Amino acid sequence: MFTGVLWLGVLNSYLCLKYKIDKIWGVWKMPILKNLPTQNAESIKELIDIRKGQVLSMALSNSEHVQMTILSFSENEMVSEESYFGDTMYILLEGETKIIMEDKEIHLCEGETCMIPSRTLHAVGGGKAFKILQITVNE
Repeated sequence: MFTGVLWLGVLNSYLCLKYKIDKIWGVWKMPILKNLPTQNAESIKELIDIRKGQVLSMALSNSEHVQMTILSFSENEMVSEESYFGDTMYILLEGETKIIMEDKEIHLCEGETCMIPSRTLHAVGGGKAFKILQITVNE
């Protein structure tokens, strides 16, 4: 009995130490991309639905340096002003929308893209329903 408990204690210590070393050396990694098809090709805009009265989001990455998110907005929904610590690129996947900044408004149609500089307050949405891909590259 004692040797079994001792063995479990040694194993636990080893695993804790291995986790710390692997984390320091960068060996312990989670997948960077997620929620993407792996068995066949799919349209990116079909990965998320539009639901009445809601804004939905689906993260596509697990990286501290790059955040990729698909968002869907139902009619008249929007995200109020916000800013990010990195440059943000928006790619409109479906519908049409606008991005509102302090001094201008950018209208996007399906397939169009624009970049919002780091730390720039902006709002997205309003109007018709749409789907958009947001990619932020942190400084």
